[in-house]
Amino acid sequence: MKRKFKLFATVASLCLSVALMAFGVYAASTVTYNVSGTVSYTMDDALVSVTTTVFSDTTQHGGFTSPEEDTFAGLTWRAATNTYTYKTYNDSTHLPEESGAKDQTVAIDLTAASAWKIEISITSINENGVNITPSSEYAISGSSNFAILAAKANSTGLTGVKDTAKVLTYYVYLINPVVAINSATFDISVDIAKV
Repeated sequence: MKRKFKLFATVASLCLSVALMAFGVYAASTVTYNVSGTVSYTMDDALVSVTTTVFSDTTQHGGFTSPEEDTFAGLTWRAATNTYTYKTYNDSTHLPEESGAKDQTVAIDLTAASAWKIEISITSINENGVNITPSSEYAISGSSNFAILAAKANSTGLTGVKDTAKVLTYYVYLINPVVAINSATFDISVDIAKV
């Protein structure tokens, strides 16, 4: 009887040790990333409609050390997790209703997906169109474990934009999946002025 009890106690002790070790590994591998973003627009007499659409990647769950634009082109994007539309003019009168600066909070969750795509579509009804100047700096603060990559097309054809939408594309991505992000922010800014 003593031998059976010792055997049972040994097996129970071993099972408990394995369970505690597994819980420790799980706790060590659970990492969260808290990032919030803003897209800022500054308009100067620009009659524009701006639609910001946010997509999340469905395939990659890990980090990107130094990706190129082609890296993101090969991902599978989940359609429109968030869409924000903003107009500076009245549809029926075509008269300006708003000017100056506008900030739009963009919801991304690097815990759910390691890469996010932000598309900013800009159309204008200004007679000669608008000039669009996207920033090349993104005011990232609070962490160096995520970054933003702008699409190459953001730097071409940004003068006299009218009728046909000009789409600016940005990729927000996680660098190292084992490093937590406690609280970080970014700001993508775009200046829009009439020609």
